[in-house]
Amino acid sequence: MLSLSQTVREAQELTFLARGLPYYAHLLGMHAALEAVSAKRESVETQHVYAALASAVSDIDNTVVEGYLKAIVSRKGDATLYEPVLLACALAPTDELGRFQASAISEPLEKIRGKRILQSSYSFHVNLFCEEERGRILERFGEPRNYRYRFREAVMQPFVVIRGLENGLISDEIAEVYSSRRQLPLFPNATG
Repeated sequence: MLSLSQTVREAQELTFLARGLPYYAHLLGMHAALEAVSAKRESVETQHVYAALASAVSDIDNTVVEGYLKAIVSRKGDATLYEPVLLACALAPTDELGRFQASAISEPLEKIRGKRILQSSYSFHVNLFCEEERGRILERFGEPRNYRYRFREAVMQPFVVIRGLENGLISDEIAEVYSSRRQLPLFPNATG
């Protein structure tokens, strides 16, 4: 039997991945429960949540997948940065409106790539995500040198994180670093 603190952790994993969207919460919860049943377990554990990612991704609406692929696929030599930069955008700390500055991408991008990447190297990519060529996956607000960005479609940000986990671009340990910044514990005084 799982302790309360373990149950809270699984709920927090699902909450982080769903980003507050019921569609993802239900989709991930359903696939995680199916994984637990398949493993003959009575409760959903963290490994079931992460094992459910591939199944959940295959059930996501094709327009989300197509938008994601339009943003990251390139025939040019700079193609290797599109996917990690988009993932770093999804993990970047945001304000109350879900907006982030380009400089906020540096830390998550360093974790994803395993090395420091200068803002001048990825700013081009972030700005292209606001253009039709990359499907306008991001919106840009503000003035030059003080732009803030946000995902145009709320369903895209969780999808980018889920794909990053599924593709091995980030580990659950890296995702954990960013999940703890984004949400308060469900039961702050809970002990196992």
